Amino acid sequence: MQNRPRAYVWRQKPRSRRSGDACLRPLAVCHIEQNSGRIVVKIFVVGAGIGGLSLAWALRERGHSVSVFEKGPIPNPVSSSWDEHRMTRHAYGRLTSYARMMPEAFRRWDRMWQAIGNTHYDPIGAAYIIREDNDWCRETSASLDELGIGYRYLTQAEFRDRLPMVSSHNVSRVLETDGAGMLHASRVLNGLCVWLSQNDVRLAAYTPVEEIDADHGRIRLADGWVEADLVVVAAGAWVLDLVPDLSSGLNPSRQSVLYLAPPKQYASAWTKAPVIVDTSKECENYALPPRNGTRLKIGDHQFTKRGLPDDTRLASDEDLIRLRRAIAGGYNNAAEYSEIE
Repeated sequence: MQNRPRAYVWRQKPRSRRSGDACLRPLAVCHIEQNSGRIVVKIFVVGAGIGGLSLAWALRERGHSVSVFEKGPIPNPVSSSWDEHRMTRHAYGRLTSYARMMPEAFRRWDRMWQAIGNTHYDPIGAAYIIREDNDWCRETSASLDELGIGYRYLTQAEFRDRLPMVSSHNVSRVLETDGAGMLHASRVLNGLCVWLSQNDVRLAAYTPVEEIDADHGRIRLADGWVEADLVVVAAGAWVLDLVPDLSSGLNPSRQSVLYLAPPKQYASAWTKAPVIVDTSKECENYALPPRNGTRLKIGDHQFTKRGLPDDTRLASDEDLIRLRRAIAGGYNNAAEYSEIE
């Protein structure tokens, strides 16, 4: 099960002592300590998923003093960013603001690979299955043209040859795009942990933060208060435990994924497949192929806006109704796939 992450930056406010008078602002530079001409800020990061660990890396690269506090192990395997693989892409339909952020996101991934010494990304492209008449292809192609990302439509023969596992029922187009692929999520997190531990970042595992004092830039641990110049809450779905004032505007969202063993007749095709996204209402799903030591994963991209972060992560039959229906409608011989997790 997946929970969408959120991150907030808490900056000390002068004079105010009202507990609810915390301010959410972009990360600001504070003149704390001068070290060889560089301003050094003491920063606490709460949460050790991809948000917290990548932020700690970026801040430490800029010379700041960083500590990461996590209620569980680091990285935390129940964080929403822990997984074998995740999709990344430039194709977002009408969500052009997301698409326009992606070139910079890819550049930052490249900087991270250089820092940690490994590239945990497979640029295998993506294929979007279109079964309904809508504006998604037009909006996406216009966005990709703007960004200079390559794409093409597969012929029927190419579709049958390259994606034999995908049902052709009602398929009107298959859009194949560059600038997409798989991030090996758990490997990214582990790589960041190694880099952080080698670069003087304090990693405080099994150290739950019990309270945040936004007015004074400090956090309360089991043995008392500790102070910093900035506190960043990157606790994902647990953010409401630490910042309850945000409860009116945020909802954890429970999403379902299945790991599958494909039938033998499609095993080879899956190992050569791109990321597959079915955009139709009835069969909406995304599939990450079994490549580079990963398993086949098919997920439901629906945001349920329900669930609590400490709920069991084992999907129930109720959780999986929609996803199983999408797989049955979207893939040939779906009954022959074995659910392995």
